[in-house]
Amino acid sequence: MSSKNTSLPIDSLDFDDIKTNLKSYLESQDTFSEYNFEGSGLNILLDVLSYNTHYQAFYNNMVISESFIDSAVKEDSIYSILKLLNYIPETRISSEAVVDLFYRDTGGSLPDSNGILSEQRSFSATVDGTTYVFFNKDAIEFEPCKYNDSGLVTEWKASDISIFEGEYNDIDFVFDGLDTTRFRIPEDNIDIRFLRVYVKDSETQSNTISNEWKRSDSILNIDGDSKVFFVQRGIGGRFEVEFGDDVIGKKPTVGDVITIEYVKSSGNSSNNIGVSDTAGNRSFSISGPTNTEKYEVVVKTKSFGGAEKENVTFSKKHGPRNFQSQNRLVTAEDYKTEILKRFPLLKSVLVYGGEDADPPQYGKVFIVANTKNSIPLSNSSKNSIIKDIIKKKNVVSIIPEFVDVDYTYLNLVLDVLHNQSFTTRSTADVQQVVKSKIQEYTDIQLEEFGANFRGSTVIRDVVESEGSVVSAFLSLLMEKRIDVKNSVGVPTDYTTLFADPILKKSEGSVYSNKFVYDTRDSYVEDDGNGVLRIYHIDKAGNKVTSKSNIGTVNYDTGLVTIRQLNITSIVNDVQFKLYACPRTNDVEVERNQILVIDETTADSVKVNMSLSSDDPITQ
Repeated sequence: MSSKNTSLPIDSLDFDDIKTNLKSYLESQDTFSEYNFEGSGLNILLDVLSYNTHYQAFYNNMVISESFIDSAVKEDSIYSILKLLNYIPETRISSEAVVDLFYRDTGGSLPDSNGILSEQRSFSATVDGTTYVFFNKDAIEFEPCKYNDSGLVTEWKASDISIFEGEYNDIDFVFDGLDTTRFRIPEDNIDIRFLRVYVKDSETQSNTISNEWKRSDSILNIDGDSKVFFVQRGIGGRFEVEFGDDVIGKKPTVGDVITIEYVKSSGNSSNNIGVSDTAGNRSFSISGPTNTEKYEVVVKTKSFGGAEKENVTFSKKHGPRNFQSQNRLVTAEDYKTEILKRFPLLKSVLVYGGEDADPPQYGKVFIVANTKNSIPLSNSSKNSIIKDIIKKKNVVSIIPEFVDVDYTYLNLVLDVLHNQSFTTRSTADVQQVVKSKIQEYTDIQLEEFGANFRGSTVIRDVVESEGSVVSAFLSLLMEKRIDVKNSVGVPTDYTTLFADPILKKSEGSVYSNKFVYDTRDSYVEDDGNGVLRIYHIDKAGNKVTSKSNIGTVNYDTGLVTIRQLNITSIVNDVQFKLYACPRTNDVEVERNQILVIDETTADSVKVNMSLSSDDPITQ
């Protein structure tokens, strides 16, 4: 008689192991001791039992895995877990442009009949055959800016209007009285910032402030009479609106009409509209009011900030961090996490308390925001972050304040020797490999707070980038860009700080790009002793000083100060630029400084290739 195996091993969930364990278990029983388990009939039954066990084990494993955020794979599972953390993923973000709107009429009529541009007016722009619609969020009041000889207003202006990309849509529901009822928005690509909900007695009732209910992300300060609604991500990715139960939030009455207004966004595809806006070729046109031909839309800031909806990887990373802050902004990390989540245009954020400022400014928190395209954040965006993100969650007594990022641009010139005998690539291809390696260095090492430039690392990466490279020599130039758009034709003081001490040369160390001063193409340079002057080139090719002693240079700190410079225009550019060489090929930054290699300009990286007969260094 065989010894009985009274227990079935469960240490393995592999199909073959399960089948073997079942077979061993049955063979050990007296009842089945004479059976042939290799026979076709019993073998099929063992297969069925093993498959059933294996499938069940796999299913249970998947169910358990989808219950934890670290192991969950399905989006619906991940966002269901994040819902317990009160985390709402970001939707698409509509791009924003800043414009001035002019209305001209010699007859003296008011723009838009009453001198006020109502909210949600449409501004359209067409790029590469695609039309994008923008709108103003708030009503804008025009102001007179030109008069005729009779004192009649002939031109009106509305300044610094923020317009947002997207198309308004709305949908109506009838409330059935159930506490579990949720109203799904029938669009994937909404910008949830512009979501509005109205609760009305009938469909004919208009949408007004009195019947608009406000969105709430928490239950603080909410009672049974609070006219609020809650938003969550539903199954399948679309967002849902839910109301209270007369305990936490007011519950609509049975039969009430729920109107949901939402904006369908194009995300990042609507960025950079207005970059080529000129007097004869305006990017935007306005629709809606009469006499549209009398309106002119002048772009002050091209569209920016459009972003795609938040991906699962970002949500899994930032959801728990958001929960740690408990919907409050207290620590520097709280501010950083919330701002990055709510404002995807930003690449990185630096936050520090006023006690760490120089000099200390107690009771303040300072925010430095670095955009993905290294373009300074607009004032409207800063105000939006403070009003819509920070003020709702930070400590009441703490005053948030933005500090501008101090960008220093780096221009690299590399002289590369390579031996053609050690590669199948052409010289042009090797040159492209070197440029790609520098771009990789930029993407990984630079354009972040605290990221320093190391020339030795760049040279090493270049030499190692291609087997035929013998050696590389690096020349480095720092560049500062000053926006003079609002000061053209006006004597203005300018101050800028290079990220590193300036290499002092007897023939001069700091110089500018070409600009028009006193009707001549002119330049700024120093005299080698820390004093700046303006000069132009005469017909003989000599430098002629137009104005001396217009500023100073501190070579040790990198500080450049220019006094009362009157720039009439910039030649072949839109920015006033200053250049200087650092003392070494290592440039180190402090606090709000960021180093940028701007690949969009031809001068940012120049690679000069030369042939050599020397052998490359063995890697």
